[in-house]
Amino acid sequence: MSLRLAFFDLDKTLIADPSVDFAAKQWGFERQLRTLREQGDSGAIPDFQITEALARFYKGHAADELIAICETIPLSNGAKELVDALHERGYKTIILSAAFSPVVAFFSRKFGMDAHI
Repeated sequence: MSLRLAFFDLDKTLIADPSVDFAAKQWGFERQLRTLREQGDSGAIPDFQITEALARFYKGHAADELIAICETIPLSNGAKELVDALHERGYKTIILSAAFSPVVAFFSRKFGMDAHI
């Protein structure tokens, strides 16, 4: 028997927009997020510095606050149905994402994924 695997990114794949956009709107750091993205896109700062900066915006917020935000994030059209169809065909499904781990874990449970990284 062969192992069938299907890997998915989270942001802009399983969910229509990046999860950080929803946190930025809720917690009031949309302007700073735009600036960070512009700096990253221009090569002015490396990705890890963007992640470190974003982590500072998340600091001080309880996990249940983040989960409440996750509950408002719409799924991409057809994403849940695709994952369910793959499970019916014997695939193991995995989210492989650079999004913050509590967000990835939330959506892993919501989609019924077999694992997340």
